[in-house]
Amino acid sequence: MNKKHLEDVALTIFSNTTQKFPDSQWDRPEEWYASFSGQNMRWELIGLLFSSWALSALQNKEDIDGYRPRVLALKFFGIMESCITFCQDIKANNVLFLYLLYRTTIVSSILHGPNDPGFWPLHSETVSLARSMGLNVISDASIQDPRILKQSERRLFTAIYILDKTAATLSGKLPLLPSDHCSTALPLDICNTILLCWRPSQGVNLASLGIDDEGWNADGKIYSTTTLRARGLIAHIREQILDLALNQRARDPLDLITLRSQQVHIFNGLPSSLRLTDVDGKIKSLEPHVLYTKLFIRLEHLQNLFLIEKLLQKAQPSQNFDGLVQTSLDIISVTVTFWTRNDTLLGMHGDHEWFIGKRSPFQGVGPSSQSQF
Repeated sequence: MNKKHLEDVALTIFSNTTQKFPDSQWDRPEEWYASFSGQNMRWELIGLLFSSWALSALQNKEDIDGYRPRVLALKFFGIMESCITFCQDIKANNVLFLYLLYRTTIVSSILHGPNDPGFWPLHSETVSLARSMGLNVISDASIQDPRILKQSERRLFTAIYILDKTAATLSGKLPLLPSDHCSTALPLDICNTILLCWRPSQGVNLASLGIDDEGWNADGKIYSTTTLRARGLIAHIREQILDLALNQRARDPLDLITLRSQQVHIFNGLPSSLRLTDVDGKIKSLEPHVLYTKLFIRLEHLQNLFLIEKLLQKAQPSQNFDGLVQTSLDIISVTVTFWTRNDTLLGMHGDHEWFIGKRSPFQGVGPSSQSQF
């Protein structure tokens, strides 16, 4: 491919990106996808492709075509930033560009950490665009709308909301997406296959979408949205914890005890397929993604309990620390499973090393002088 041909391709992509992004008029998923791929390729999608390759590279331990995984991921990250710049210049503010911003923020947090100066401008722009597009106030009337764009918007906003709470926890900063300004309901736990095959002629009912009255999938499986819904519920409690921890008001122990009960209630109310049992870590035949998800959800649950116990310790210094000690031991026990089952979880560990290897609010010593935990 010569230089002239590459220039023509780039100009075509620029031209495509200037076109209005397809909206909800597309009822058939394949038509919606075709509108921004192939001959209609856009810079947003190219950036997303490189984000997937960057995340894939970071999961490798061996060199890739002579490149160390991190070096390759950094190269891909630079291309993602260029795609973002192209979209910004064209003012391509749409859900696909928002997804690119979110994915770039994720890669940045893994490469540099959430306290890196480059992370917060990216995250801030992601939140700002999500709010300007109204994704934080999507009407409940569209909750059961099975069109792929509508469900994708809910999924994406929930993912951004979760990242916002995680970053705030690790940095000791206030979240940028307070629940007071967010009324968007969790996405339905619809299997992607059903979502992609749905046709308007089928009508809309819970049974045909494969979900129960609570919005969870009815077959007891773990899909990406299953995890997203669970993390969204836990993130909502995390926000309340952050509000108590970061303000200057005196902390009422009763508020913390109530919050602890709410967290336990939410975790116990999750589908059984998501809740880790004592035998899960020993079952060799358990699918890797199932074990990984159960471990991760259990950790996020324990992290909330730990932070609450930490605040209770400060509010009631004369009380015993049995709850704090037990929760700390539970966190270590679950985290160690990532290493003891490394044969099963190979390629799925991602960036879990920070749970123990870095200073974070989930260690007894606390993260830094700016943290209130």
